[in-house]
Amino acid sequence: MRKRFLKMTDAELINEINNLEAKKARYEKVRDSIYFNGLSTTKSLQNLDTYISHCEKTITNIDSDSGYHYLSNFRTKLEEDLNTLKEYRDYAKDSNNKFIELYTTLETNISITNTQISNKKLEYNKGKPWHKQY
Repeated sequence: MRKRFLKMTDAELINEINNLEAKKARYEKVRDSIYFNGLSTTKSLQNLDTYISHCEKTITNIDSDSGYHYLSNFRTKLEEDLNTLKEYRDYAKDSNNKFIELYTTLETNISITNTQISNKKLEYNKGKPWHKQY
């Protein structure tokens, strides 16, 4: 008698399978969106890093004794913009890493959900003829 309560009914199993498939579809939608927007791989910021390096050299050159002291206002503005640019670069790197982590997590969740769906289908199909299996 107790065993009867532990086993799910066919309707409960089908409902569970449908819920898991809907969950998997949501995971896949988000994963595919990340992939199609090119956010699932590491982005190169080499051009930005090169530009930042160029700006840093320019600031160093202005600070040197090469006679560029009349550009002090330019130097101050360039340094402020450079700091802002570095913040944006760091933000872009962090965001890219978070999207890659999310993509990997979704891949894992999809795999786990596929296993759960397979297990529920096996449980539902147990003892049924092939033409009545899910």
